[in-house]
Amino acid sequence: MFDSGSTVQLSSRRSAEPLQGRDYQVRGGWVAFTDVGRVGRLHVWTRSPAGVLLRHTDLGTTSSIDTLADNGEVTLFNGGKRYLSRGAGLVEISSDSGRSYWRNGRWFLAIGRTFFEVETGVSASACIVPEIPASRCKKDRPGIG
Repeated sequence: MFDSGSTVQLSSRRSAEPLQGRDYQVRGGWVAFTDVGRVGRLHVWTRSPAGVLLRHTDLGTTSSIDTLADNGEVTLFNGGKRYLSRGAGLVEISSDSGRSYWRNGRWFLAIGRTFFEVETGVSASACIVPEIPASRCKKDRPGIG
């Protein structure tokens, strides 16, 4: 990465070429990238516009990036599931089906021809709801409402 006149290496060398989207994304001054951990698994990291690095995953299997938001939040894949990271832990929001989107400060998920809003303000969990108030989301089990 090129930053303020110098080159910054974000990821270790690996045998396969990193893929745009899955292994790195840039948005709003933020960079999301994957890097190989101690046991050869890929972890998702972000670098803030100020240069602060944050590892979002520490799971037993390889993770990949789904979508980077312009505020540094990231959705990612691991083990057939989609997670949201706001920098302080992961919240499971769905299976790995479909595609997540960040628009106007809110998360959305498109599965087939259906577009869901991801409600993340319900206690510590997330609910994916098509036009259902957050108060009606299942607070004990994140997922599709």
